[in-house]
Amino acid sequence: MKHMFGLKPFALGLIAAVAVAASVPDDALAQRASRVPAKAKAAAAAGPQLDRERGAREAAAAVGAAGLACTITDAGYIGSSNIVVNGATVTRNAYEVACQNGLGHVVFQPQVAGVGRAEAVDCLVVQANERLARAQGLPLGVLQCRLPGNAQPAQGLRALAADAGGACTINNGRYVGSVSSGVAQRYEVGCADKPGFLLDRPAAAGARPLMVSCLSVAGTQSACQFTTQAQILATLAPVVAQAKRDCAVAKVRTAGRNATTNAEVLELGCEGAKPGFFVELSNTGQFVRAMDCGTIRNTACEFTSAASLDSTRREDFTRRLRANGVDCAVGQLRYIGAESNTSRDVFEAACTNRPEGVYALLPAQGTASAEVYDCLLAPKRGATCQLTPESAVYPRLTTAIAGRLTNVCTVNGARRLGSTSQGEDFYEIGCADGRAFVVDYGGNGKIRMFLNCREASAVLGGCRAGPTASQSRR
Repeated sequence: MKHMFGLKPFALGLIAAVAVAASVPDDALAQRASRVPAKAKAAAAAGPQLDRERGAREAAAAVGAAGLACTITDAGYIGSSNIVVNGATVTRNAYEVACQNGLGHVVFQPQVAGVGRAEAVDCLVVQANERLARAQGLPLGVLQCRLPGNAQPAQGLRALAADAGGACTINNGRYVGSVSSGVAQRYEVGCADKPGFLLDRPAAAGARPLMVSCLSVAGTQSACQFTTQAQILATLAPVVAQAKRDCAVAKVRTAGRNATTNAEVLELGCEGAKPGFFVELSNTGQFVRAMDCGTIRNTACEFTSAASLDSTRREDFTRRLRANGVDCAVGQLRYIGAESNTSRDVFEAACTNRPEGVYALLPAQGTASAEVYDCLLAPKRGATCQLTPESAVYPRLTTAIAGRLTNVCTVNGARRLGSTSQGEDFYEIGCADGRAFVVDYGGNGKIRMFLNCREASAVLGGCRAGPTASQSRR
């Protein structure tokens, strides 16, 4: 998943053109700022002078023309400048306004009605452009929000945060960039009393702002700056508990979204040698499900090594098989995936304590029944074993039918005939001496019904590869 963020340059008019990009770290800002001449720094700090009287007279009309919802508490006239719009020069007046319980703005209004359009840029965007311009050592005249009411522009996010359900004691804030090609503007909110969050402010008039967890950008270039990694990891404790995993989370990153449900997918890395896993969270941050590494197509784990994952998975599947009455110490393992309708783990395993392998469908948390087949019965599920041949089951079949025959049948072949609605699974069994029989095979070497070819003539086509019914003998 790619997050398309980045500061969007506005036509500020009173400053030199700025190539706006992602926000710059504070240490880099300081280093670049140290190279700016002292005189230029002083002039930039002074900035344009505000005409408060003219602002009081004219700013309200400019705010209305820009369609900005702002109850003005203070205003100042900044100046005028020319911009080119569709080949024509448009002169605009600029005003700074402080808004009651909301973001302050710089508002641009064309001097001639109908020539160009009015627009408003909030003080956090202005601040981001200013910081970037200073870092790049640009010349004088950087536009700033200078009114006392806008001295801490992040406080202007309080009303938006409360409307989104994320009220907190705001101690920091920044403009992150536009989201989804300008559908919304994104801000980061830092809180003194709890972990911060992201805030999406829709461009559509009247649309409610949306609070977004810092988890959604964890491990990306757009990661939250005002919420510590420790705070982010602490929010995952309830998720780990619901996932029923023994994991002290050490790392987290966003891995994308479920294309069907749009749920956020996170990878969690655990302390020590314990393997990590994926979790899905709903749009409201609620736990949906946990998924092992390797179970999401085209999405690999970054925090868990393949060797650690393989070892842990073998141990886990051995335990789960034995819990379902199958004694198989899992050796070589082929994980096939999660069954779409039940989320059961589907895998094939070779067993180190017996020649026969298994093909299994096991529920992760007891939400569905388990199904375990040997490789002779695996085709019942439309599968074919790749780690263990069907012939590994033949010695068990030889033993299972020995008590039903006068002459021993050393099984050397088996062909699936099919299943009946009564749950019978019929196979034609071939012997080394040329005889053939039909059995209802129950798996794990168990025979539920034994028929010679004459008796089986009406059973799913009967014998085909073996001798005729008259030649079959017990």
